[in-house]
Amino acid sequence: MKILSIDGGGIRGLLPALVLAEFESQTGRPIAKSFDLIAGTSTGGILALGLAAGIPAMRLAEFYLERGPAIFSRSLKKRIESVGGLTDEMYGAGELEIALVDLFGDRTLSSVEPHAHALAVAYDIEARETMSFCSWGGEDFRLADVGRATSAAPTYFEPFMLKSLKGVAMPCIDGGVVANNPSMIAYLLWGAGTTDAKNIRLVSLGTGRRDTPLLLSDARGFGLAQWAPHLVDIMFSGSSELIHEQCARLLGENYLRLQADLPEDVPMDGTDAKHFAVLKLAAKRLAASPEASRALAIVRTA
Repeated sequence: MKILSIDGGGIRGLLPALVLAEFESQTGRPIAKSFDLIAGTSTGGILALGLAAGIPAMRLAEFYLERGPAIFSRSLKKRIESVGGLTDEMYGAGELEIALVDLFGDRTLSSVEPHAHALAVAYDIEARETMSFCSWGGEDFRLADVGRATSAAPTYFEPFMLKSLKGVAMPCIDGGVVANNPSMIAYLLWGAGTTDAKNIRLVSLGTGRRDTPLLLSDARGFGLAQWAPHLVDIMFSGSSELIHEQCARLLGENYLRLQADLPEDVPMDGTDAKHFAVLKLAAKRLAASPEASRALAIVRTA
């Protein structure tokens, strides 16, 4: 039983998409044919839904390259109204919603089942609970809507009122606030209760890491305006590493983490040519690493 888990990270989702595209190139088969469950949070949730639906990883990489600049684009009016993100979200969600509909069409969560099981994580801000949207059992949703809900990162996009096909509604924000690395949720929901739990192999894919330190001398004088640009990144990266450590202890050799150290910082909304070049280089290096070879061996097994 094999699980693929993909972290959140905004535009940095390009990195795991490129690594997985290389896996597909070397194996000659889609990722959905290599894993029993594909789980993701935020940008990783979008990737998980797409891969589980049978969309080629390279097509998903192109999604970031082609649609990313428009998704993370602010008009002068938006910049003034949001005061740089302090009084409102930084970006309108219109371009993201259009891009997701173009990617997924009217496909539903349950429709991915012929390929692989899927799981995407979001957070219900009224019920105050983690939402795990699964392709097996429970309510059914449009993939485009789940993609929008899982990627509604605070300060970047406004919360999304997700509605099931039966009309059940829940106001969601990005699942990264509770599980930017969804590996543990995937393991607990899919494999921990099975009789074959000892044979679970879990591959966890990060979206790149460059933890620029915050100097104490600076942070001592921070107020809300100074902390705001850092909090989301600290919260997301910190939780990802914590889950990584827990999975490593729990699963031992049956767990593998692929994470790239970025040569330069790439913000979640960094979509210029330089940022894309950094992500492409990091993906190339990661795909050629010993850890990637181990992951590829798992991908190739029946």
